[in-house]
This record gives sequence, C-alpha cells and structure tokens, in this order.
Amino acid sequence: MSATACAAPDWRALGVEDGRLGRRATAYETRRAECGLAATPDELAEDAYLSGHAEGVVIYCSRANGYKLGRAGATPTLSCPPHLEQEFAAGYA
Repeated sequence: MSATACAAPDWRALGVEDGRLGRRATAYETRRAECGLAATPDELAEDAYLSGHAEGVVIYCSRANGYKLGRAGATPTLSCPPHLEQEFAAGYA
C-alpha cells in the first residue's frame, strides 16, 4: 500500500476490493503489516475490513465472474461460501 493509503486507510473499501479480486480475508494482516500497523490491534478496522470483504466475495462469487474466470482459463483463487458456490460454479463451467 502507498504511504498515502496507509495514512488514512478505508478498511471497508480495501476489504471490498480484496474480496472482489478473490483475495483471502487474511490479506487484512498483510495490508496492516505493509503500513507498519501489525503490532497495533484495531478491532474497528478489522470489523470494517471483514464486512467489506464479505461484500466483495459476493461479487467474486457471482455467476458473471465465474464465467469471466472460466473463459480466461483462470483458476479460482478463493473458495466461495456454500450459499454462493453453486452460482459461481454455474458460470465457471
């Protein structure tokens, strides 16, 4: 992350982005480490990130994204939750 992004991170938006791109929720810790924040727990930031990540996962696990990844021959990078898995698989097939 850039110094500007680290100065005032929008954790919810970063979570949406990571989920949408198929990154695991553990990317939160990586982002915090990049900003030198790993040693300072922040429950509000983590909650915002995880909430955003869940929104992003819905986008990643959509039929349309499954289709896009399947057409590109890409391997899925994230396991979709059970309630979204079938929709994603239908597009990926």
